[in-house]
Amino acid sequence: MGRLIFLPELLNKFFVFEDRTDAGKKLGELLKRYLKDKDLLVLAIPSGGVPVAKEIAKALGASLELLIVRKIQLPWNTEAGFGAMNLDGDVVLNEELIRSAGLTEEDIERQIQKTRQTLLERNTLFRGNKPFPDISGKTVIVVDDGLASGYTLRAAIEYLKK
Repeated sequence: MGRLIFLPELLNKFFVFEDRTDAGKKLGELLKRYLKDKDLLVLAIPSGGVPVAKEIAKALGASLELLIVRKIQLPWNTEAGFGAMNLDGDVVLNEELIRSAGLTEEDIERQIQKTRQTLLERNTLFRGNKPFPDISGKTVIVVDDGLASGYTLRAAIEYLKK
């Protein structure tokens, strides 16, 4: 499956990168050392992942596409999510958080419907509803600008598996 690149020099720092562009440039240079494959595709998760992915794709001479996935937001906090959804409608939920937050089935369904609508709007706006590129046989790098709970990435991977 994937390869983990562990770099101790990046640990225990408050600021590893100046900004998203700097992160993409530095990560692109690091990835050059590890990736010899020329059939690369960089997939950016909007919106924060786009400037990072742009620099990685540029450094590697790879194609860049958008991967539309979205966290399912808590009703009272748009910065926090209790799961994520992809364009196929696959939903990955943090059941523990749902229980501890006291979300009802109605809360969950309402937030899923909002997320579905946002995904469709973003796909139209950002990708023009183009068909997703064929990734079979390619080395794919999925880029976001952070990883809080991992649910957005899990929803992205579910989409890519199909």
